[in-house]
Amino acid sequence: MARIRHYETMFIVKPTLTEEETQAQIEMVKTTIEKNGGEIKATNDMGSRKLAYEIQKNRRGHYIVYYFTAPTQAILEIERNYRINENILRFIFLKSESKKEIAYWTKLSQEALKIILYGSNEQYHIEHSPLGYEANFFLSFEGTICNL
Repeated sequence: MARIRHYETMFIVKPTLTEEETQAQIEMVKTTIEKNGGEIKATNDMGSRKLAYEIQKNRRGHYIVYYFTAPTQAILEIERNYRINENILRFIFLKSESKKEIAYWTKLSQEALKIILYGSNEQYHIEHSPLGYEANFFLSFEGTICNL
């Protein structure tokens, strides 16, 4: 039996899609995670944002973050689906392993749930992350993404 781990994934959907098509892409990723044994704990729909640089002639993208637990082999299938989907511009996975990282992951997923439940006019922003260099450049951006 595979070990269940804590993950977060962020992906950027093309801005040229209609609202219904964007929601369909988001739902497809959610279904893929659940179909492969994952359990989504929280979702953070960050909306449309400006990219730091053009990706496939796009200057903007719709950002989504999922906090989930899943077996380790599920990540390979989810990544495969990301790669073959032409509507997803970029993606990243972050795995939380240590107790400190898992505690921080729990805090982030609870913050994302608060945004969903209570709403917020401010964009979701995280000051810093103890997850290391890879997490810092992903989590400490202000409206742009860089070094993916």
